[in-house]
Amino acid sequence: LDRISVNKWRSNLVLPPDDYWKKWKNALNPGDAGGLDTALVFVDRWKDALPKSSFRIKRHEFSNTGSIFECTSHASLALLGVRTVVSYGYTKQEAFDNQHIARVSQLYQLGELDTIYKGTIESRKLIGLYEWAAKYGLFPRFDLRMSDNQPDAQYQITLAVPKWNIKAVSTAPTYVEALAAVIKTYRNSVKKDDVRIPLTPEATSARLEHLSFTTANRALRFLTEKLQPSDFRRWTKKLDTPGPQWAYRIAVEGCYNPEIPMLRKRDAHFIGTITAVVRILQRFGFELMDGFNEHLEAVKDDTARSRSSGGEEEAEIADQSRESSFKQGASDQVLAQAATPMSEDMSGDPSEYRTGTVIKGGEANP
Repeated sequence: LDRISVNKWRSNLVLPPDDYWKKWKNALNPGDAGGLDTALVFVDRWKDALPKSSFRIKRHEFSNTGSIFECTSHASLALLGVRTVVSYGYTKQEAFDNQHIARVSQLYQLGELDTIYKGTIESRKLIGLYEWAAKYGLFPRFDLRMSDNQPDAQYQITLAVPKWNIKAVSTAPTYVEALAAVIKTYRNSVKKDDVRIPLTPEATSARLEHLSFTTANRALRFLTEKLQPSDFRRWTKKLDTPGPQWAYRIAVEGCYNPEIPMLRKRDAHFIGTITAVVRILQRFGFELMDGFNEHLEAVKDDTARSRSSGGEEEAEIADQSRESSFKQGASDQVLAQAATPMSEDMSGDPSEYRTGTVIKGGEANP
């Protein structure tokens, strides 16, 4: 090792060519930078949060060239398992930071970067379905199970909204393939029937038009401030199941949001929050949203302050134009938005909601 070889190591990393980035261009959100920048973001958000023990940095001393640092890091990646890379730098921080580009290189060479791209894109679409349904005071029932206990078992996913008489089922050898198929079937059904039926007459567009992933955290705070619940809990749940590994649970006065499994922890937070808002409204009344639009206007100026003070509003959300997406087949878009910081997550797991190989969640009866 010397300073020249560190530079050479970086330049010799095998990264996707331009043709690789181009094949994903039309599937990305306009806000995605594209190319290597997007790959770095996708991979970073795909992996689990890791403890300090998941990486080790060694210092190499050379009389002529000074110090060079070597970082060995391990990342647990949804659907892929643990991947280990070694990266180098002139400083500890540089060696640590270079693990990200080294991991993109590794995943590309293993043919696994496609899984992360496909999984991210389909997860965005799934989030979009839930945002669309929330406008009508609903959310799809989600059921994931394996066809059997054999090594070649297939994933079976069901998405259903009984109020709309829509039920989509798909089976495929991989989770991402099953998810893509069920989303396509579901969206085609919604588009064909042009369903716009609210859960109840009280679930009016005036009350729900501003409920989205950009406002879900605000809505949750707005509702809990009105309800003043004695029981209000939130926690991120690691699932011991095939496929997606994360769910975000919220409990308000014994009212639980459904457990919707997601590949990425941040996406579990998005879906968990908006379904919790809808579930609270189903349980306690949609009139609780009265005044929310005015509340949003009043707190609009707080967004910049909250980002700088605690990073509370940092996230990724689904397509803003769900209607055009269903009616015209527009591609999903993802924009930056607000999410509750992980410091607010609470460890805990009500025993009655523990799951095995079957994961369920969905539209609750009012």
